[in-house]
Amino acid sequence: MLPDGIKTVLKEGRTVYVPESDTRLRQLLQDRPDIYLGDIDISELTSLWGVCADLERENWSGLETWNVSHISNFAECFEGCVNFNGRIENWDVSAGRVFKRMFAFCQNFDLNLGSWDVSHARDFTMMFFDCRKFRGRGLKRWDVSAGVRFDSMFETCQSLEADLSSWNPRQLESCEGMLLGATFKGDLSCWRLPRLRDGAILPFTDHENDERIPEVLRGYGAY
Repeated sequence: MLPDGIKTVLKEGRTVYVPESDTRLRQLLQDRPDIYLGDIDISELTSLWGVCADLERENWSGLETWNVSHISNFAECFEGCVNFNGRIENWDVSAGRVFKRMFAFCQNFDLNLGSWDVSHARDFTMMFFDCRKFRGRGLKRWDVSAGVRFDSMFETCQSLEADLSSWNPRQLESCEGMLLGATFKGDLSCWRLPRLRDGAILPFTDHENDERIPEVLRGYGAY
């Protein structure tokens, strides 16, 4: 029995499931944990909010076939999927505006996302929170110039090796704890930041590591 809001169509002799909303897709994936992901058509969706959150599935094959080029909201998409490492490095996320908590608590996630176009993204809050094996390969190529919120983006990423020196977050308004507890040892001194709002808290918020805050980040109301 399928959840309400799921259509089925025949394509090339196989049944394809067409959800009408992210809520219906989330229910389908919870009710049918063994469904082949390549048999899901997300063409009617603009949001993947929480659709795979906390799933315990081990087989993510078929996910790479999803056409996400029209999706604007990826918030919490895979949050809590501890063993997630689906082959989504070639997804076209260029329409994405919200990536909040997309991979939060995906502790074994470590894909190279260098080909992702995030140039229209506004919210990166907690995107990779507690992704303990995530090295951040390819992130140096990201254009984050439209980004506004970066709070806790890489917090507790214990394997982070990304080079973020070329990023130009000129629309940044908040980055509290962005690198808190991460193994980041890069140089952000070339960042050209806007003047943050009064009381803004910057990437390293544990004052024991105050010496790691690049001089260029001082004077923005936090220290």
